[in-house]
Amino acid sequence: MNDQLPPPAAVLIGAAVAAALTAFLLGHGLWWAALPLGAALGLWLGRWWLLPLAAASGLVGWGAPLLVLALSAPVGGAAAVVGAVLGAPPAASGAVALILTLLIGMLLALVGAWLGVAARRLFRPPQET
Repeated sequence: MNDQLPPPAAVLIGAAVAAALTAFLLGHGLWWAALPLGAALGLWLGRWWLLPLAAASGLVGWGAPLLVLALSAPVGGAAAVVGAVLGAPPAASGAVALILTLLIGMLLALVGAWLGVAARRLFRPPQET
């Protein structure tokens, strides 16, 4: 069984495609899309070093639509209300909501990638070198 790694450019392109698909699907109401896309990355590569890359793709996939929304609509008030509900101080309530939102996207992709790597190793263990 050949367990060759794809070239680094292919890995980065795969992470960028996952981030773009996450952003696109998030815009269509599929907020959970980072999880299966992270799992697809994990199944594709099957390496633990992929986890930070998958987390970054989830962060970008959720951060890009949030940035576009923040530039085109007044979302500061909604973020402040969410932060206040969470018990954040009034001066930092918007930042707390933003950080937690990005953390959710990052964790979805990270858990998906972890699941994909674990599943690949379960059914196709790495070869001894």
